[in-house]
Amino acid sequence: MGRVNCLSCGQPLDDASRFCKHCGAATPSPDDSLVGSGFVAIKLGDLFENKWRLEGKLGQGGMGSVFLALDLSLDRKVAIKVLAGELCNDEEFVTRFEREAKLTAALDHPNIVPVYAVGQHGGRPFIVMKLLEGATLLRHVRASPGGLPVKDALSIMRQLCDGLGFIHSKGLVHRDLKAGNIHIAPSGHTTILDFGILRDT
Repeated sequence: MGRVNCLSCGQPLDDASRFCKHCGAATPSPDDSLVGSGFVAIKLGDLFENKWRLEGKLGQGGMGSVFLALDLSLDRKVAIKVLAGELCNDEEFVTRFEREAKLTAALDHPNIVPVYAVGQHGGRPFIVMKLLEGATLLRHVRASPGGLPVKDALSIMRQLCDGLGFIHSKGLVHRDLKAGNIHIAPSGHTTILDFGILRDT
């Protein structure tokens, strides 16, 4: 499956650890094993709803794993976030995960990651999102010991304010905004990610 990176900091994960050694973020089980029964393990080649085929693993975090997938009907690459196995037994959490995914899908703004669809595969909730090029703000900061250039930092802040202002105008709040949830494209375009704990006001 190749190297898997932490979704919080982007650093390589140690398969034997339940926490990222770089940032301390919790990670799901390396084999995506499940607690309880009635669910399926996720593996490359799986076909979600006869439409999206998993082709690689992009990273994992405390809430789940993100996979590279091919949208067979549109012939385009997408990212699919699958809820961590140990969380699938919590009905309240699953309901919240799906509800918040639908709230995010309704947010149409250039600085918010587009959500294409939500669904379940073998009892495991998933979100289909746009596949973004680049890296998280956290990785950019760590790669710049002297700090980001002022021009770049101001551009990122302006775009973040635009995206957050739009979210707030819809009566919603992103309660986990951090460098690991902010994506920077090679062009400098900034996108807000991971609305796993988005809530309405």
